[in-house]
Amino acid sequence: MLLDDNIIGYIFTHTIDKEVQILNFAIDTPYQHKGYGEEFFSYFLDQFDEDISIILEVRKSNFSAINLYLKFGFSELGIREKYYSDGEDALVMKRKLLAHGLV
Repeated sequence: MLLDDNIIGYIFTHTIDKEVQILNFAIDTPYQHKGYGEEFFSYFLDQFDEDISIILEVRKSNFSAINLYLKFGFSELGIREKYYSDGEDALVMKRKLLAHGLV
């Protein structure tokens, strides 16, 4: 994401067939909690106009990110225990997009 020619955020993904895995989504710290993440994530999701599933892992302690994903229709699938290098668990979340809406 660009703001005044500065990169303030990014999304790294991996796509296979009709499934997108979000590997990393970040907004630079000074720009967090100002709506940029929501705007950028909305733009990202709007790029998909066919049946597609989107899956991601998020730290269980990252309540801001979890709330953002829930707002955009993601649901909890499960937990990956000790997923992160510091031993924290990851919450696995998924969103299924269909041409006629969310599933």
